Amino acid sequence: MENVLILLTIQGVLGGFDNFWHHELKEALPSKRSARNELLLHTIREYIYAVIFFLLAWYECHGYWSIVISGLLGIEIVITILDFLEEDRTRKLLALERVLHTILAINFGFFIAIVSPELIRWFELPTELVATDYGLWSWVLTVFSVGVFFWGVRDMCAVIKLSRPEKWKKYPIRHGSKANARMILVTGATGFIGQSLCRTLIKNGDNVIVLTRQYEKAEDLFGPHVKIVTKLDEIESNTVFNAVISLTGAPVVGGLWTKKRKQLLIDSRLNDLKSLKTMCERLTTKPKILINASAIGFYGIRKDELITEKEQGQEIFQSELCQARENAALAFEEYGTRICNLRIGLVFDKDGGAFPQMARPIKFALGAVFGSGKQWMSWIDRSDLIRVMLFLLSQEQLSGAINATAPEPTTNGDFTKKVADKFNRPVFFKVPDYVLKTMLGELSQLFLEGQRVIPEKLLEAGFRFNHNSFDGMLSVFDKKEKLESFEEVKVYYNEQCPVCNFEVSHYKRSAKVDECSIEFNDINKDKEILSMYRLSHADVKRRMYAHDENGKLVSGIDAFLAIWRRLPKYNFLAKIISLPLVYCLADLVYEVIMVPVLAYFNERRSRKSLV
Repeated sequence: MENVLILLTIQGVLGGFDNFWHHELKEALPSKRSARNELLLHTIREYIYAVIFFLLAWYECHGYWSIVISGLLGIEIVITILDFLEEDRTRKLLALERVLHTILAINFGFFIAIVSPELIRWFELPTELVATDYGLWSWVLTVFSVGVFFWGVRDMCAVIKLSRPEKWKKYPIRHGSKANARMILVTGATGFIGQSLCRTLIKNGDNVIVLTRQYEKAEDLFGPHVKIVTKLDEIESNTVFNAVISLTGAPVVGGLWTKKRKQLLIDSRLNDLKSLKTMCERLTTKPKILINASAIGFYGIRKDELITEKEQGQEIFQSELCQARENAALAFEEYGTRICNLRIGLVFDKDGGAFPQMARPIKFALGAVFGSGKQWMSWIDRSDLIRVMLFLLSQEQLSGAINATAPEPTTNGDFTKKVADKFNRPVFFKVPDYVLKTMLGELSQLFLEGQRVIPEKLLEAGFRFNHNSFDGMLSVFDKKEKLESFEEVKVYYNEQCPVCNFEVSHYKRSAKVDECSIEFNDINKDKEILSMYRLSHADVKRRMYAHDENGKLVSGIDAFLAIWRRLPKYNFLAKIISLPLVYCLADLVYEVIMVPVLAYFNERRSRKSLV
């Protein structure tokens, strides 16, 4: 039995290395939609090994229990064959990975050859699990069992995530059109600001090229609405850019400012601009404008001083970091490019960015004032920041440093109090200066020192902010949302799907009885009905879509919510499903179970009808 345990341990070590080194670090399979089926096979295999490791570590599997082990080993052989086929279909394996797979297969073959006589012997005994103890081997295999089980859980979560529709299909983007569409290159497009910017540009009818190292993420976010490049060499020299917008840079609050971390922050901001400059050198026509994302950290530590674009930087790291990026951007002036160094404050939005992270502890009554609480926080709502960028594209008189902050900064103490009041929470705690300085070192400047920044240039140019004050920004959390002029809910469904047709027919009758303004559209009568969103007929057949009461195209559970909110009998259901945890569960069931199952049976029924 010792040889069995040795071979099983070798299998565990090699398999763990393969998972971590190749699947995780080299290929990043959990983030690739094309790897969904491979990850599903890996998940099944990992659960099989978790059971085998544990049983063989602590028990002799007599009688029918030996058949259980034999069955699991047989399934593992089938999984391995299917895995080989799936890998060859979806990706090119690295040389080391192919060698490792071969060694794993050979080792597994030896394991089967040695364990088979033992399983046969066990089968001839009365059925029972007989406890045993192989000392260190048992504990090693137990560790493997626990590890591979949780890795299987992780892979299963990735499978569920990748089973959901692409974000551009779940949250459709209406692709606008205009006569003089601009060509705009965006770097950092997959980030918090970049996603919103690109969606807005697409809606406005501009042509967007996205430069990213995360091709699959960009494809998931934007689909056919943008052109995705992973290297600037892919852009032809005769491409004419109306604008280049650079939003790249590692997050400043992502670790202590060690020497290594500082260099990473610098490189992540300068390398992008260096690559863009190299591209510009070979472009026949140079970009008209470069919008470069800098930060108000440029101004350093200023206490209560009112800061406009006229102020200079300081000799501290946060300021020098911004100065280096802005100087790199100014080098584009030799091409006649208009440079806008956008000094951005804290970017707030209820769905992402800095605000949810800062507000979360306050919502749980764990909010704290940092230091004196009098330090200034210059901020800007994300929607206003996007509007600022669009404003700069058309305002040729604006260039140089431009403060992108709301006209009315707030303080740390005022921020904490107002957020706490909004959610009816107390504020009990105060974090002294010395605690943050001891814990964070130089990084503590971001929490204890602020800048009172005013967007003087934008205001003088006539830009008007939607959210001037922090109170106005907090109003987005009010439960009652203001509806736009759009009144009628429009539903798009597949009448050829028996389940869909049955449910929608019920909604039709309810809408007629209650005289509700809902328009039901069979997508089979107009196969291009949502083509302005770049959705194919197959896409629309797969999921429910609807224009809600605001005229926004929504899908899946959100489409059902739009219907239920309009029907009096279903208002209560809409309220229940809208609860955060319930919504997540309902969305998961719909996207991961209902959609694939209905799509499978509808496709099967369609094939039968053609025979």
